Amino acid sequence: MKKRWKLTQLVFTTTLIGVGMFSLLEARPKTDVIILENGDHITGEIKKLDRGKLTLKTDWMGTIEIEWNRIEKLESEYFYEVELSSGAKYFGSIKTAEEDRKIGVASAYSTNETEHLSVVNITPIRKNFLDRLNLAIETGYNYTQANKSTEFNLGSKASYRVENYLLSGNYSSLFKRQGETEGTKRNELGVNFQRFLKQRWFLLGLSNFLQSDELSLDLRSNLGGGVGRSLIHTNRVIFSLFGGAVVNRENYVAEPIQTSGEGLIGLRFQTFKFDRPETDITASFNTIPSLSDWGRVRLDFDTQVRIEIIKDLYFHITLFDNYDSRPPEGNEKNDFGVNTGVGWSF
Repeated sequence: MKKRWKLTQLVFTTTLIGVGMFSLLEARPKTDVIILENGDHITGEIKKLDRGKLTLKTDWMGTIEIEWNRIEKLESEYFYEVELSSGAKYFGSIKTAEEDRKIGVASAYSTNETEHLSVVNITPIRKNFLDRLNLAIETGYNYTQANKSTEFNLGSKASYRVENYLLSGNYSSLFKRQGETEGTKRNELGVNFQRFLKQRWFLLGLSNFLQSDELSLDLRSNLGGGVGRSLIHTNRVIFSLFGGAVVNRENYVAEPIQTSGEGLIGLRFQTFKFDRPETDITASFNTIPSLSDWGRVRLDFDTQVRIEIIKDLYFHITLFDNYDSRPPEGNEKNDFGVNTGVGWSF
């Protein structure tokens, strides 16, 4: 046992050292120049532009976020992917344009100048693993003395972005109990993969696993894919529409396992507010008609409001609904819920 523990410690320590050395090797001088609309100059390392905020790592102020519309000019000799609201992408270093409120992206062959506010994403091409990874953990607890009701929720989200690919996952767990009755639980896990194409088109691969006592559902597994397009992509709003097909495998309590084919039509809406408190609203709605059992339709709805408390710590309100027009006889059609709590993103 001691030998195994020592070996585990050695592997863990070696991994940490390796990650640390890799991060140091990936580090570069903080020579990017940002000029604000009031004329102030800030020097640092551009980490990304996303959701209307430029993330800049500095030597003296740590990592800061600047609203994109407050920046007058920027310049960096390093290589970036610059994405416009039209869906066009340029690759190159960032140069000061001749005209105000424009930026230039210089490749080995040409320089493209574009309107400042038409830029929605800036992604450094050479970034280490940790820079590409976004994580969030959420939890909440409610107790009502009158009916001795207890509710606990736990969730996590993760995404990993490289130049033309996005891998994302989410997990949520909800437990409810009232008085001395047996508690009910709901667990959901989703993993999605996106391949970004030209003109805001993307390919989508998805998987989803749901367990719900409310629906008497031991496990529902979905696996499929499709194609979609971001119809609107600005520094304030993202609206996407997609369609495809999934294979659905369901295991209800006291029912035989059923496998079926289903269509998929979905939309996703995100909007952001940068004024204090910073607020993010995300909503998704999927319509899933059965291709094997005509007339059966499932609807999945999920929305979350995140309100910043302090940097990286936020309060959230999450609402979900899973609807089935034709569940097995005697089972509920809806699994609806609202939960609140706090979360931390890093």
